[in-house]
Amino acid sequence: MNFIKNRLKKKLNKFKQTKYLYLLISKLFFYIFFLKKVFKNFIFANRNRLNIKNVFLINSLLFFLKIIRIIKFSFN
Repeated sequence: MNFIKNRLKKKLNKFKQTKYLYLLISKLFFYIFFLKKVFKNFIFANRNRLNIKNVFLINSLLFFLKIIRIIKFSFN
């Protein structure tokens, strides 16, 4: 019985580690890729209007934030 409990605990710990690793990787990807592109395009964009590229990047940024929120709430 103890053997089974220990094995289940190991699997649970491994699952928790992979969950946090996945969240960390997704956050790093978000900070490096999306924010860099969005701010770079805002700097070079015209001040009067938004480019289609900027609108697409902002929408993808918001979508990625929603995915991160869904992942967080599903694991809690």
